[in-house]
Amino acid sequence: MERIIPGVEDITIEGFKESFRNIVKLKENNGLKAILNNPPDLFERAKLYGVQFKNGSWGWASNIWHRSAAGTIVVENDSDLRYEYKLLMLRVLEHILAQGPLIQVDAILGKPGTKAEMHCRLYCDPQFPDIAYRWSQICFPGDPESKPDVELFCIPHYLGNPNIPGTSEMLRVLRFPYHNYSIVTCSSYQGEVKKSFLSHWIYHVYKMGGTGEHASLKEFTVKRIDGSEKRIVMCIWALTGTGKSTHGFYVFNEENAKIYQKLFGVNPLSYVR
Repeated sequence: MERIIPGVEDITIEGFKESFRNIVKLKENNGLKAILNNPPDLFERAKLYGVQFKNGSWGWASNIWHRSAAGTIVVENDSDLRYEYKLLMLRVLEHILAQGPLIQVDAILGKPGTKAEMHCRLYCDPQFPDIAYRWSQICFPGDPESKPDVELFCIPHYLGNPNIPGTSEMLRVLRFPYHNYSIVTCSSYQGEVKKSFLSHWIYHVYKMGGTGEHASLKEFTVKRIDGSEKRIVMCIWALTGTGKSTHGFYVFNEENAKIYQKLFGVNPLSYVR
């Protein structure tokens, strides 16, 4: 009988996706649901893991509160596949085989109908519906019937992850830019999914003739020298991962303005709001 999951030595980059599809087919042939295709009740599922605040908004915690950049490896071809990378790929396939149906979410990065459009498909562990829901809310909706440009497998569990060879850093994320997919493990930080798709999107735009950069925009009000106010937009243009969003999230109020006055002798409320 042909093995559904190959031995660790036989795993290849394309072979991983083939094994995944074989697992889906095996489950469906045996009457098991393998994929929850863009479930309409995704928000309700996510609420079970969230906290609703007094103002009605929802928030979710994650087991890691930052990106796992140091635990991320980019693999360009099969000759770069180290034993440790193959082992993690094997563990992910085993988990998908044993786990309940994965949540599938289709979405679009880039303006639909333009060269920047990229169809993304997320396969997320069903125990983390909030990741799938939150990511879906920052993208344009995608067609689940069309073929995706990029796929991401998000399994936010510890799977006996090996360390990155030659380091003490746990291997958590594998990115395959030339094969159009990524694998995220361990971390339930939603930004890991966002970043993974964004990395693929930047390469996609580069292939379309773009620069491989993107920008952060913030709209705010400034006070002019004559005392009048003007609404302006600030654009921070830089490579990914350089803090554009972070520096675009500043909100000044009476409390935090005191810190700026103490440290810098400037009251930001005199200039922006």
